[in-house]
Amino acid sequence: MSEHRVPALSEFPKPIRDQVYALLRRAMVRKQERLAQQLRNELHNS
Repeated sequence: MSEHRVPALSEFPKPIRDQVYALLRRAMVRKQERLAQQLRNELHNS
């Protein structure tokens, strides 16, 4: 294994972990909203 191992999320203090999870969740929600918007646009245009 290389020395530059990315630390597991569980090794971080809980507040930092919660922040990371919140950011990931928000990013996923935004992505889903964008996909839904694209789908709606395609349905309208067809």
